[in-house]
Amino acid sequence: MLFVEHSLFFFSQVYDCFDPAASEELCQNKTDWLLTRIRSPDVKVVLVESKCAVLQQMALTQHMKVIYKDPTWLDDLFLYGLRLLFEDVQMNVYERVFVVR
Repeated sequence: MLFVEHSLFFFSQVYDCFDPAASEELCQNKTDWLLTRIRSPDVKVVLVESKCAVLQQMALTQHMKVIYKDPTWLDDLFLYGLRLLFEDVQMNVYERVFVVR
């Protein structure tokens, strides 16, 4: 899940949790980092549809859990983001979320 913030001057800022520049802020509170970006009206969400992303979505809708073979400390952040997008109907996600296949 990537986040792109647009400004009036055609400049875009990309937020990626795997970017080393974001690691300090993520270490402080990764859920706040994600929540800040998802809740911002100026941020567009780019969701890459991978096999893992589809499994996570199925697990979320069917109340199951995905177990990673080689887990990392950011694995739960994707599921948290999906849950926020599913649960918050006020965000007008259809105009802000772009799925890339």
